[in-house]
Amino acid sequence: MRFPAVQRSARNVWWVLLAILALNAVLKILFFSGLTQADDFSYGVYSFSFFRLPLPWDMTLDFRALRLSLLLPVSLLFRVLPPSELAAVLYPTLASLGMVVLVFLIGRKLYSDTAGLFAAFAFATFPGDVIYGTMLLPDVLAPFFLVLSVWAFLNAEENPGGRSRWWYLAAGLALFLAFNARENSYWFLLFFLPFAFNAERWKRGFWMAGAGFAIPILLLYGFYAVKTGDFFYNVHLAEAQRDPLLKSGYIPPNAKNWLTAFYYMFPGFRHIPGRETQYISPLFGFTFYLGVPLLVYSAVRGVLTRERRYLLAPWWFLVGYGFIEFGTISFSSYQMMLKLPRFLLTVTPALALGYGLALADAFGLGRKPAAQPVPVREGKRKAPERPAPNRRWLVWITAPAAAAALLWVLFFSWKVMGYQNDSLEFNMRSFRWANGILQELPRKPIYGTGGWWNNKLSFYLLPDIRFADMPWRRSDMLRDLTAVKDPAELRGSYVVLDRTNFSGQNDLRIRHDYAAVGPWVLLPPGDWKLLGAQYGTELYEVPDDWTYIQPDSTALVHDSFMHSLQADDYVLFLHNLHPEFISKLNKDQFWGLFNLLKDGNNPNRAEILSSRLEYREFEGKVKVYLNIF
Repeated sequence: MRFPAVQRSARNVWWVLLAILALNAVLKILFFSGLTQADDFSYGVYSFSFFRLPLPWDMTLDFRALRLSLLLPVSLLFRVLPPSELAAVLYPTLASLGMVVLVFLIGRKLYSDTAGLFAAFAFATFPGDVIYGTMLLPDVLAPFFLVLSVWAFLNAEENPGGRSRWWYLAAGLALFLAFNARENSYWFLLFFLPFAFNAERWKRGFWMAGAGFAIPILLLYGFYAVKTGDFFYNVHLAEAQRDPLLKSGYIPPNAKNWLTAFYYMFPGFRHIPGRETQYISPLFGFTFYLGVPLLVYSAVRGVLTRERRYLLAPWWFLVGYGFIEFGTISFSSYQMMLKLPRFLLTVTPALALGYGLALADAFGLGRKPAAQPVPVREGKRKAPERPAPNRRWLVWITAPAAAAALLWVLFFSWKVMGYQNDSLEFNMRSFRWANGILQELPRKPIYGTGGWWNNKLSFYLLPDIRFADMPWRRSDMLRDLTAVKDPAELRGSYVVLDRTNFSGQNDLRIRHDYAAVGPWVLLPPGDWKLLGAQYGTELYEVPDDWTYIQPDSTALVHDSFMHSLQADDYVLFLHNLHPEFISKLNKDQFWGLFNLLKDGNNPNRAEILSSRLEYREFEGKVKVYLNIF
């Protein structure tokens, strides 16, 4: 079973490919992500700190810091470029652009030039790959190396003699790099499994693919053994940091984890009682709705024509999806991974190949079928070959249908890219706003209310290595405001009050309790300098000689109550209300009251605050009671 080269067309396709690359680059510019998640900021700090700060080589080390095929190229870029978002995502962006080229080359090898171009065009416009194509995450790097491995493997299949061995070696090495970027990429070994049952392939050097994968692992894990005494240090480190996630429920139990990836591809098949069914995937649009049937078309064509090349993309997709959906993240027990939509990016190159073949056929631009011999009975003279039946008339049906379907998919892909871009901008606005202020100020310790603040400010304030905050080396310059017991600790610092960390309206669903923090959080002292207040976040500078004098209970609750209205903080508003009064409110009444009191132009506001506001004690603390019933 081999994949010999297909006949190349005489047309020059490279200008078309260049135009597709330009389209992908324009989409990446229009919907540029940068550092927007959480892990990507950590990867940026880890990359910058390589060769600058020592690693502890114990169980405090984040196992993601050992993803060297992701981190080391970025670290080298930081040696010649400043630690900016653009520098951090340059490497994965180039890899994402490289995947467009590799998808074309693979489609060209398997099918035809035209099919390769269609595949490259489809991949260049997939919304998930555009959005994540400018992020510093392994979700781009691992697929890039997997696609590179397939391309090298196909080159080995084409090249006779000794050259095939080196291509097989390159395929194995690329698979190792994918495995190092994201450990669960080992599933791709299953992709190569059917090709192992061929003696001729082993003679031509297929064993070199295994060597290319295994030897770097042995060398790397041997290095870990020298540093730590544990050959499987990386595996044990990942398990130690995974187990708390299992106990907390962040990684859901298997019973709640079935068919999650399926619903990411086809959300329309999932109906949640009480909610409207969502048909469009928020990351993939309708690309899977069309792409999976096209992969089925490729598989059926492969079975009917007995050409195994048509089975490669469906097999790639099936193995990848099967592992994401049902694979285990534990070697000792069957534990499904926490599924995220972006994990499906490992199979979008295969999806694009399905698009390429089907669209080339639909528009009548695929490989022309070879002449078919006429069956000859024994003893009869061999008849001349007859040409394959001409079915060009089908193009008048398939081409308009394919064009309409493709435009439908592209329209919603554009909408999804806009939605994702707006969503990421919304999530990042408070961090980028605060960063813009802090970067212009003298460097001082920063106290924050938790969440992703340390994670993001740690990167934003580089190259000052004092802000490089890592699990095994906590920064002295980034501190936890909720842990402060003595207000004198806050002198000469900046304070970030992210009030979403008390409402839970943030990415981490963090929800601190106002009862567990100091009164200076409920009511920032008047002698703190307010640097700005936006997006539910307040930024203060604390004077070097600041001394906290706590207001009496009534003054504290009154001013805190009024501050909650100014800051639009309904949780602080609720915290100041007397429980007896709260018990008289239903949900609609609570929100109606809150919105009324926030509105300075509402004539009822002054009357309620001046004549209907009382202070009553509850468990030794003063609370607000409103006589409005």
